[in-house]
Amino acid sequence: TCTLVSPPLCGSFNLIHVLNFSDGVKWILRLPLETLEGSSTTARRLESEVMTMGFIRQNTTIPIPEVISFDPHTENEITSPYIIMPFDEGTPVCQIWWDECGPTPLEKRRHKILDTVADAMSQLTKFRFNKIGMLEFEVGSLSPKVGPINVLDQGVEMEQYATQEDTGAVFKHIGPFDSSQEYITSLHDSQEAPDDSYGVGMHRLLAMMIENLPLSSLIEGKESFGLTHPDFSGQNFLVSEDGTLTAIIDWDNVQTAPDCIGCCSYPAWLTRDWDPLMYGYGTPDTKWENSPEELEGYRNYYATKMTSLGSAKFTTKSHIHEAVCIAASNPLCMYHITDKIFHHMFPEEGIDDDYNPDTLDLGMITEALGGEGLE
Repeated sequence: TCTLVSPPLCGSFNLIHVLNFSDGVKWILRLPLETLEGSSTTARRLESEVMTMGFIRQNTTIPIPEVISFDPHTENEITSPYIIMPFDEGTPVCQIWWDECGPTPLEKRRHKILDTVADAMSQLTKFRFNKIGMLEFEVGSLSPKVGPINVLDQGVEMEQYATQEDTGAVFKHIGPFDSSQEYITSLHDSQEAPDDSYGVGMHRLLAMMIENLPLSSLIEGKESFGLTHPDFSGQNFLVSEDGTLTAIIDWDNVQTAPDCIGCCSYPAWLTRDWDPLMYGYGTPDTKWENSPEELEGYRNYYATKMTSLGSAKFTTKSHIHEAVCIAASNPLCMYHITDKIFHHMFPEEGIDDDYNPDTLDLGMITEALGGEGLE
C-alpha cells in the first residue's frame, strides 16, 4: 500500500509529493509549477532532463537519482507532466554545513563535502559540446544535439514582484549559443532597460564587463562547453553524516555551459560574498553565513582539489564570472554586483592596500555612461 505524505513540498518551480510504501520504500513525485508556452515546451524540457540524467548516470559515477517513470504530457491519470524518482537519503549541504553535532568534526566534514562534490563535478568536464543549450536526444543517434534553453522571463518576474501577485514562473526559449559572451549578453539584453541615468550607466557598465570576459575552453580556436548542474547550491547536494556526497538532485533545466560558470566553478555556497544583495554576513543572520575570509579559504581548498583532479583551469576566477552572470540575469542583483566588481578593480583609498591615486569614481563613471558623456 502507498500513502501520500501531506502537505506536498513546494520548490521554486516544482511541487514535490512524497510517496511512502508499506514495505519502507519512498518515492518522489515531482510536478512542474511553471507557466510555459504550451505543452510542447514542457514536454521538451522534461524529456531533456530525464535523458540527460540517464546519460550522466551511464557515463559517470556521479550519484544521480534513477528515474522510475515519467510522462512529459498531460494526457494521463493526474492530467499533469511528472517524474517519479526514489527518495534519496542524505542531508542537504545547506543544513549540515552548519551542524556542529554528529560524529565528524565540522571542519573535517566541510572538507569532505568539498572533496566529494569536486570529484563529482570534475567528471562532467569530459563531455564537450560546441554550443550552449539543452540536450536533445534523437532516436538512433549516438550523441545528443544542443537546442534552445528555457530561462525565466525576468520581465514577468519583475511585474509580479511589483504587484505582489505570483501567477507562476514564466519561461521563454533562448539560444542555442556559439559563445559564452553571446549567451551572457542575451541574458543581459533580456532585462528591462532602466529609465534613470544611474541605472542606464550601471546597465552599460555591466555590458562592458561582459564584453571583456575571457573566453571559456577552446578547441581548434572555438569555445567548447561542458554539462553543468543548473543550480549549484547547497539544497541540491545531499551528503551523509561525515560529509560524503550521496545524491545530486533537481536537474531541472540542465544544460551545457561555459566551464567558468559550469562544472569547473565554485559551489554557490562558497561565492555568496560576491552577490551582496543575498549575502547576510554582518546582519542578524550572520550565524548562517561564512565570513569573506572563510569563504576565500574554502574556495582555495576547493580549487586545490579541482587541480588534483585536472579540472581547475577555470575554477579560481569562476566566482567573478558567476557574479557577472547573476547580474546579467537578475535585475535586482545587477546594481550591487556591478558595484562590487567595479570596486574590486578600482579599490578606494583606505579600503584596499592596492589603492591607485588615479582611482576611478563609480558615480562619475555611471553618470557619464548614462548621459553618453564618457570619453
